Amino acid sequence: MPAGRNWGSSSTVDLHPDGESVWVAERCGANINACVQNPDVNPVMLFDKDGNMVRSFGAGYISWPHGIHVDHDGNVWIADGRDNQAGDNPPDDAYGHQVHKFSPTGVLLMSLGNKGGGRAAFISTRTMCCIRRTRSQAR
Repeated sequence: MPAGRNWGSSSTVDLHPDGESVWVAERCGANINACVQNPDVNPVMLFDKDGNMVRSFGAGYISWPHGIHVDHDGNVWIADGRDNQAGDNPPDDAYGHQVHKFSPTGVLLMSLGNKGGGRAAFISTRTMCCIRRTRSQAR
């Protein structure tokens, strides 16, 4: 961990496609509301087989990481189980209650669900499943 950063609640880990490195979604040094209170802290981290942090990302996108999946291309999918607001009609600056797909280097590629949840959206997203389709299956 970087100097001065505490290890918080970690609800989920997944292996990197190299079979040796580990991805961790950690709750910004604590647990509930820690990522909201520390919006510049990256909750998604990659560690090599020796335990050294290789990279981190996700600050400002994720309020409470609860699920992680690394797909066959090394993309990192994060389920965000809370939001940074409260209520059924989140304001424009709300985020959370989404599933995010990041590139292996941390570039946001896609977000599923409405920022902050609200009506007709993901609420308390816990996990996700990604299925690889072959060309013969994709029709």
